[in-house]
Amino acid sequence: MKFSCEKADLQKALSIVQKAINSHNTLQVLGNICIRTKDQTVQFSATNLEIAITTSIEANIESEGEITLPSRLLVNYISLLKDGDVEIQGLSGDSVQITSRDSETKIKGISAEEFPDIPSFTPDFSFNISGEVLKKSIERVAFACSASSARPVLSGVLFWIKDKTLQMVGTDSYRLAEQIIELSDELSESKYIVPARTLQELSRIIDPKDDIKIDVSKNQILFSTHSTEISSRLIDGNFPDYKRIIPVEQKGIFTVSRSDLILAVKRAGIFAKEMDNNIIKVELSHEGLKITTDETEIGSGNTIVEGEIEGEEETVALNSVYFLDILQVLHSQHVRIVVKEQLAPVKILSEDDDGFTYILMPLKI
Repeated sequence: MKFSCEKADLQKALSIVQKAINSHNTLQVLGNICIRTKDQTVQFSATNLEIAITTSIEANIESEGEITLPSRLLVNYISLLKDGDVEIQGLSGDSVQITSRDSETKIKGISAEEFPDIPSFTPDFSFNISGEVLKKSIERVAFACSASSARPVLSGVLFWIKDKTLQMVGTDSYRLAEQIIELSDELSESKYIVPARTLQELSRIIDPKDDIKIDVSKNQILFSTHSTEISSRLIDGNFPDYKRIIPVEQKGIFTVSRSDLILAVKRAGIFAKEMDNNIIKVELSHEGLKITTDETEIGSGNTIVEGEIEGEEETVALNSVYFLDILQVLHSQHVRIVVKEQLAPVKILSEDDDGFTYILMPLKI
């Protein structure tokens, strides 16, 4: 194997595929990036057996071959090279020589024969979605998934295709985020659960200008752009019937500046973190949105945010961290807080009314 390419192209490809590598690998080869040359492209792959990422770049190839190299060492070394051409040449003993305009080094690897095959599959159906829309939807939904493996279905995002819409839903049972996306084609109804980690890595890779092709089978999903593929296992299980907790009735609606509310919640959060569940009291009143905390060892917080209320006044207790999480992933100038009653789920909406809904379970006062 021998090829040369631009350092910038090589560094970008390595940074993409290394996102699939888990630092706690049980097999040494899973900490490596597999490099294969074919025709006039170089293909880079990495996997942790749950997620696999493959990307390719154009290069000047003098001879074909394949090898796996340690991800951390390779990425760190290439990042320290000066801009310009980089040549990689295979040596005997599963090693490569890397030559740039002012340096030369040797890195030992592992035979590509030990690298696990990235499974291919025949999709049951496929559809396309804008990279910009998918990236924004992932950022709005995936954060609400559970970080625990106790209930695997809650560690993934529900993809529910129905008619000409895709409903993406994440929940950890304390909060829920739903984004409804309009599709260009009508597809048969289906539900599948995609690991949140897969989507978060995908979000870091997506170019908003790209169209993303999504292939789905019973057990796997593949996201493809013109040069990169991310494949993942799907999570087996039944997602909770989340529709039943989304309140239909409403007692009061408060519309408020998002930036003002973020500052108010952050101030209250300084004191709320001293209490269980980071509890703050949120009162929808005609005087404004009042945010308070109980007295703690370090003090208490009390602030009013101006806004407009429709309907009746009500007070609910919320987790300040979860409340702040949603305010920071929205980008609208104003948000609407919809309350039914003190112990009913609170609905938070973007003023843009762009298919996004966030549900936050209240706490007992």
